[in-house]
Amino acid sequence: MKNIMLINLASRDCRCNSFPLGLAYIASSLDCYNVEIIDLNFNATDEVFEKIINKHFDVVGISCYTGTFYEASFVAKAIKEIDEKSLIVIGGYHATSEYEYIINNYKEFDVAIRGRGEIPFSELVLPRSF
Repeated sequence: MKNIMLINLASRDCRCNSFPLGLAYIASSLDCYNVEIIDLNFNATDEVFEKIINKHFDVVGISCYTGTFYEASFVAKAIKEIDEKSLIVIGGYHATSEYEYIINNYKEFDVAIRGRGEIPFSELVLPRSF
């Protein structure tokens, strides 16, 4: 069974008071896997960062805004240095508008998803039967 981690990066501009609904939608489409959502707006402790870096996940999805792209790149690089086999997927507003630039210039990201991620993310990780 695949282990999947979905990360919502903490926003420097504001503290969001709600759960990352987009990541919850993605997680609900992957109910046959072990999916863990980490929301760094609410839980940005050293233990959480160690879990992100040191625990093996087959797929890591990172949602980011333009203001959190630097952090997304940093987290993705750290994960790849520890476990280069992890598939790192970036999504969110920044990936939607800058997907081509990200994939061509940031090798720590394997896939960039544009727009709503539920269907493309599930198609990326679910086994095919044909």
